[in-house]
Amino acid sequence: MRKWLVSFALLVCSSVLWGEEVAVTDESLPRLPNPTPFQQEVLVSKCRGLILVGKQSELLSARELRNVEGLRVIDLDVPGGEERLDKKLRPLYLNQAITRPSLEEIQDTIRDYYRGYHRPFIIVEVPEQDVTDGVLQIVVFESQLGKVEIQGNTWTSTKRMENYLHLDPGQMINQQSLLSDLDFINRNPFRRADIIYAPGEKEGTTDVILHVDDRRPYRFYAGAENTGVPTTDRQRWFAGFNWGNVFGLDHIFAYQYTASYDVDKFQSHTGQYIAPLPWHHVFDVYGGASWVHLDLDEPSMDSHGFSSQLSGRYVIPFFLGLYLRQECVIGFDWKRTNNTIEFTDDFPTFGKNVNLTQFVFTYAGSYERNAYRLDFEGSFYWSPGRWVSDQTDADFESLRPGAKNHWVYFLASFSYLQRLPKSFSLFLLAEGQLSSQNLLPSEQFGLGGYDTVRGYNQREVSTENGLLLSGEVRSPALPLFSNIKRMKQVDAIQFLAFLDYGYGRYKKTLPFETKNQYLLGIGPGIRYTLEPYFTARLDWGIKLHKEARYGGGNTMVHFAVTGSY
Repeated sequence: MRKWLVSFALLVCSSVLWGEEVAVTDESLPRLPNPTPFQQEVLVSKCRGLILVGKQSELLSARELRNVEGLRVIDLDVPGGEERLDKKLRPLYLNQAITRPSLEEIQDTIRDYYRGYHRPFIIVEVPEQDVTDGVLQIVVFESQLGKVEIQGNTWTSTKRMENYLHLDPGQMINQQSLLSDLDFINRNPFRRADIIYAPGEKEGTTDVILHVDDRRPYRFYAGAENTGVPTTDRQRWFAGFNWGNVFGLDHIFAYQYTASYDVDKFQSHTGQYIAPLPWHHVFDVYGGASWVHLDLDEPSMDSHGFSSQLSGRYVIPFFLGLYLRQECVIGFDWKRTNNTIEFTDDFPTFGKNVNLTQFVFTYAGSYERNAYRLDFEGSFYWSPGRWVSDQTDADFESLRPGAKNHWVYFLASFSYLQRLPKSFSLFLLAEGQLSSQNLLPSEQFGLGGYDTVRGYNQREVSTENGLLLSGEVRSPALPLFSNIKRMKQVDAIQFLAFLDYGYGRYKKTLPFETKNQYLLGIGPGIRYTLEPYFTARLDWGIKLHKEARYGGGNTMVHFAVTGSY
């Protein structure tokens, strides 16, 4: 999703998120009195009934067993209903001969059934009993929550962490609900939390321990990069801060100032505020303003431009299991500008003041296993037309001929990370956009630069419709200084090789535009981090497709360095 503003990589809501680790050991299971030993061989020639009880004291007497047919449940909460469980068990017991292997299969089926409803804390035991009547009794004991304990937190409120967990002592533990709470807690980049299960003080209970590894909830940083367009100079410097616990509310605020080395050419202020809500939704608002100034050959032309933006996003996360995370986002953008300088270098334009408004609907998610990770996102942008001032078709055409005040476009991305032997990895990325109208440059699909096709200027090509394909082979992350005995910080250096391809197609071409354009770049890159004080990236892009209009020579270096505290 492209913005007019500098994005905050540290604060991206969508997701994306640390994977949780849940430690479950045999000791975490509820403690029960040792069951009385039962026969090594349990054999029922023809089983006509199965009884599941929640307590050993609820076992039926021989006289009470005479009228039992099929499945009977006593003092036991069965998720999904007894009929659904019986459909799983009936082929295993009804009118069947029960042997030791088949008995173990019945027990495993009950355990798997409860796990399927995210309630894994059960003990399934077969007590010593008389089975001459053809009825088998099984004790299914489900652990209840003992107590919740918060450990390790230094900067995070214990009370707030407890409020994030939807747990009440004495209730059954729903693992999916608990992991969903954990996932929400870990949206804050200033902490990492994990769940540990431990045996409770009382018999039949399990304690939940939330271990929090947090750090001071503020960060100051400054750095330099070459992500600008040549018109305002590629080289830029920036400085800002992040506050990860605003007024003790667990909200996040970020601010950044960015400028070209000659601040008169370009400078911007951007801010973002993220508020996690009690019902586990997120409200995200961001905005800012920027100014540009060019020395034009025509003194009569206005050479000063501005842009401003205010956007809001309402994020609804969906936790669908240990591996799959999804979220829906509803948002709105307001943007105001009188130039296209920040987004294109071919034909920089100063025009009328234009108000751009649009609704945004996004679906995003990720799926991660040990060997790979998938991330996907699709966003639908819709502007219904004029409803505020400075929003006529003529206003839009002053900045982009053929642009209208109403449009629909769809932007999608898909990335895949494959972990390879020896800690190597393969990263693949595909992005694309389709539009119904000519768009202002801020909404066009930009190609060129460190984040799309390396070896070319930032946004060398900007079109309404486009496709980006990128692949990287990455080396293991290797320590550079961490092996030094007195070195307390952890550092890592990583090497990569990349191949980037971008294709752009204008919706309606202008006389000076080429309908279809493509970029192709290849080269090596390097990444370095010294936690939490320094990060750097460097990519050397080599153009494989050259045209006279593409600036920067045959190769181009893309870099960024950031120091933080």
